[in-house]
Amino acid sequence: MFEDDFLKVIELFHRKKDRDIKQAIKYLHKSSQSGNKYSSFMLGFLYETGNNVEQNIQESMKYYEKSYKQGDTEGLIKIGFFYGS
Repeated sequence: MFEDDFLKVIELFHRKKDRDIKQAIKYLHKSSQSGNKYSSFMLGFLYETGNNVEQNIQESMKYYEKSYKQGDTEGLIKIGFFYGS
């Protein structure tokens, strides 16, 4: 199930015509809730950078931690950078 949502995200982000970022972010949230570590990490990145969402470091950390708990070591690395700086 989450693979389908994540594929929709990729499609919506990479369309050259009719790109729908808001819809893609909705699918990211859905995919993250379904256990997709890549979606959780991507949400962490979006909230960290403020790219297409309001920048929110606390939300960013929440999603990086979630991605780590879902098995993505990159999430732990990002958390380490925050605590190390």
